Amino acid sequence: MRATLHYVKGHMGGNLIALLWSEDTEEIGLEVLLRAIDILDVHEAGALYRPKSERNHLYVRIVGRSSRRFITACGGLTQVLGKALLESKLKKYFSVEYEEPVTTVRLETDGGLVELGINTRGGRVTRVTTDMSSFVRECYREGIHQLRLDRVRAVKVGKFLVVNADDIKRWHLLCRFGRLDSYSASVLKRLQDVFQARFCTGCFDFALYDLNPEHVGHVRAVFPHNIATGHIEPSCGTGSIAIGLALLSSGRVVHTTEGGEKVIVLYFEEGKEPPGLGGPDLVRVEMRVRGDEVVKAYFSHSRVEILSEGVLTLGD
Repeated sequence: MRATLHYVKGHMGGNLIALLWSEDTEEIGLEVLLRAIDILDVHEAGALYRPKSERNHLYVRIVGRSSRRFITACGGLTQVLGKALLESKLKKYFSVEYEEPVTTVRLETDGGLVELGINTRGGRVTRVTTDMSSFVRECYREGIHQLRLDRVRAVKVGKFLVVNADDIKRWHLLCRFGRLDSYSASVLKRLQDVFQARFCTGCFDFALYDLNPEHVGHVRAVFPHNIATGHIEPSCGTGSIAIGLALLSSGRVVHTTEGGEKVIVLYFEEGKEPPGLGGPDLVRVEMRVRGDEVVKAYFSHSRVEILSEGVLTLGD
């Protein structure tokens, strides 16, 4: 079976994304999306569908590079999509109605409804803010637990393994995470292998951070989702939220109070190339807390770019 797909390829701080749609078929299957990931050399791909009637509403199905299956959320994909809807050929095909300074677009995903706030000025996108609350609810359903893996403290946040690099260094003194060397990578792979064996077989969601910023952030982060295959993302939206939830559960964040809610704002330094802790980009995560739980969470990235546009023709 042949499939002709239009695509836009972009990135969010080095997190490579492909957006795909077809004018010839109602559904883009998993195998086709996996082939597109390999051909376009991206970390995640999303199949886009037009709704029958609703204004500024899209259906999106997302596939991950290492999981090789449909996934529920991808912050990087939503950031690239928000930009592409105005600054690529997607604008013509999906006919989003823009209203400066902010346009709202709703995405229906396998993880629930996701709302984008697209800030524009003079017809250009200046920032995209993603409501990550559906992903937060998923993490709470899956559970947030403090644990130890080979003596190293860690946090299970939904399907994510979240680890503070300084906790690893207490037991592995030779680890260097500013630029991942082979020894440090082997330690990370061992931790993930233990985590998968004990808690989440086949999960490739890994967030590594420390609280030693180099610039103006609060946190440095990198996302070694699959060390064995070289799938290390310099930036990750779901991973940034997972770190925020881990810090909250560990009592490591401060908050302000606004209208009866606790408000936590964290800035993450991400986007280092080649991948390592930190980077030149700034990620903003806002969490609104009632009691002990996050009820709303928002995410935005300082560097989102469109890389290429084209057509893929895939045959048997």
